Amino acid sequence: MKLDDLLGEYYELEQQLADPEVHANQNKARTLGKRYSQLTPIVEAYRALKGVESDIEAARELAAEDSSFAEEADG
Repeated sequence: MKLDDLLGEYYELEQQLADPEVHANQNKARTLGKRYSQLTPIVEAYRALKGVESDIEAARELAAEDSSFAEEADG
């Protein structure tokens, strides 16, 4: 399964779990909650990676203006 598929599933589960009708069926809510819990660390790692990539890109842009950022961007 691709990362994009997992992210899509995660966001879909998030929407389903926000629906009060889902919680009327405890088994369904439990199943969705369990899968959501399994995907949460993957999504958190993905978000952290994207944050680091964004920081590196910003450092590279700043490095063009200030050489002190060049070391951080390439480190």
